[in-house]
Amino acid sequence: MTLDSDMTYGEKRITRLLNSFSKNDYRSFREPYIAADNAFHKPDFVIVSRMSGVVILEVKDWKGIKKFGPKEFVVQHGDGRTEPEPNPILTAEKYGYNLKKRFEDFSELMHIHKGKLKPRFPWLAVGVLPHVPNGVLRKYEERGYWGAGQILGQDDLRTPEQFEEALKRLSWPWKLSQPLDIPTLDIIRLVLGEATEVEDSQGAIIGITTEIQEKAAKEKLRSRPLPPTGTLPEQAENLIDNPTVRLVRGVAGSGKSLVLAKRAQFLAETYPNLNILVLAFNVELVKDLNRRISGASNLDVINFHKMCSRILSRKWRSPQDIGNWLENQAQLLVGQSGMNAEFIEQEIEWRKELEIFNDQEYLEIRREGRGKSLSKAKRQSINIIFNTYNQYHHRMDIVDWSDVPHLALAELLRGHPLRHSYDAILIDEAQDFAPSWLKVVKRLLVPGGSLFMCDDPAQSLFRAYSWKQKGIEVVGRTVRLRVPFRSTQEITQAAYGLLNAELAMANQSDDFTQPDLDSYQLTSGERPWLVEYHDLVQEVGRTTRWAQTLKESGIPADQIAILCHNKRHLKHWASLRQEGFFVDSFNRMKGLEFRAVLIPHIHTAFLQSGQQGDEDHISEMRRRIFTAMTRAREILILSHHAPLPAEFAPLQPYVQLENGKFPVK
Repeated sequence: MTLDSDMTYGEKRITRLLNSFSKNDYRSFREPYIAADNAFHKPDFVIVSRMSGVVILEVKDWKGIKKFGPKEFVVQHGDGRTEPEPNPILTAEKYGYNLKKRFEDFSELMHIHKGKLKPRFPWLAVGVLPHVPNGVLRKYEERGYWGAGQILGQDDLRTPEQFEEALKRLSWPWKLSQPLDIPTLDIIRLVLGEATEVEDSQGAIIGITTEIQEKAAKEKLRSRPLPPTGTLPEQAENLIDNPTVRLVRGVAGSGKSLVLAKRAQFLAETYPNLNILVLAFNVELVKDLNRRISGASNLDVINFHKMCSRILSRKWRSPQDIGNWLENQAQLLVGQSGMNAEFIEQEIEWRKELEIFNDQEYLEIRREGRGKSLSKAKRQSINIIFNTYNQYHHRMDIVDWSDVPHLALAELLRGHPLRHSYDAILIDEAQDFAPSWLKVVKRLLVPGGSLFMCDDPAQSLFRAYSWKQKGIEVVGRTVRLRVPFRSTQEITQAAYGLLNAELAMANQSDDFTQPDLDSYQLTSGERPWLVEYHDLVQEVGRTTRWAQTLKESGIPADQIAILCHNKRHLKHWASLRQEGFFVDSFNRMKGLEFRAVLIPHIHTAFLQSGQQGDEDHISEMRRRIFTAMTRAREILILSHHAPLPAEFAPLQPYVQLENGKFPVK
């Protein structure tokens, strides 16, 4: 809290003392506005103690007090006048009753006690008389004019330690059995005006921002000046290639999309003359963002490839899939390489995204993002397949997905109307944006524009580029969200248990954000299920029944997901998709969340071409499974019909089993 010139001596004294308190133990608010039908809506201070409850302070700088009383004091003013004033405790109580009414608007803050609805924490009204010695106050306290320590005096305000001790000595109505958790503190902050509710486009509340989320969402734009007249072209290009950047790096379920949606809304409303673009890779995520963002005439929400199609307009051609060519027309080459088609597809895309068409350059270049370098033999095999594919590509005159950003960029560089048309661009799940994509993004920005991105490298399903490779400077421009709010404590512990090998490596890298599993009291639920079936038929049938039973229990079908690591498995549950269930591959789950998630066939997740995958494949699949697990808010069911590889052993302490025996080979 800052010191204002209109503060009284006592208010300045209290502010200085509170500023020295631990933010982990106390939250303080000066003159918070409390919506009320009477005049008592701006108390001097409200202090929230995690260990004790809520204190409403009324501070009076009276120096001359002729008479003390339980209801009324007689006060002498500087001009000699004497007049009655209400006991400051009674004034604080009136603020307190209004505050209690506001607490009642939030079910999370209330509980039933002895048949009555009451806050889950005690509250207390306290008066503060900075000029009155404690000995004087104790004399009237002993007569029963007010509760023990309920009016603080001169001696209580000498040091932060004495002030804190005075707060601890207060006669609380009852004692908390455990400290207030941070989600409760966040709702109290909302009541006191320091946080806001986030609504979707239909007006439904979808979350409450935490302090760090609120700060990231409402940061003012820091624009760079346009290049002056006569600036050399290379200087202007440098300004384009170096936009104002803010990266929000968060763990799964930490509210990155919530922050991005709120920031988009904030920018659209605060800067109505600016054009704002929100981009994501996943079509389903764009739908979710549209639901979260109320919308504005200066705001576009679109998926990246849809934007490219808008740029290319009549030149747009439906892209072909490299994976289909590998599986249908290059089976022999894939088999001879010793690598699976998905791995080779990613390598071809990586080369095309970075425009590495020379075989020798590929053999010599440092291959980052695979966890370890590829052997020369594997690179030579990739060269053969890559060249064969390029010949097919040119002969058939086709376009694949990795060509699209290059084609869009070429159009922008030729002076397309969308070039430099957005003042601010926001990107969700930015870890999946390739360098070639970011080149397009930067040409859509005005010179010196603002780039706001959310990412989590632990959930990188498609690409593993560093921000340096992407040509974006994020050092010193990163906000970290560490608390995984989405899932229950049990699901979160299981997911991070599986990811422990990745987290161990993350200790040596700044790319990964370590989760904070302690600061917030995460919602508790049942442990995830790990279910073993006899065969494929039983797994398909029982998974179908699980989904239908969950729907019958009251969970909407679109809040129940069956997520498959191999898209060929989707056919087993095609009928459920027609009934409204979300049935899809890992590739289409990014940024989404569901109340219940079922992940079948996990025993084959780490296989490559029927054999145990190499280190890179295992690392990638571990992240994919982790991401799938963290889509679940309440219920998670993993299943298999063959023994599990050792990579699943870390799950053992966190799951419940039907047969009581953990099924690892």
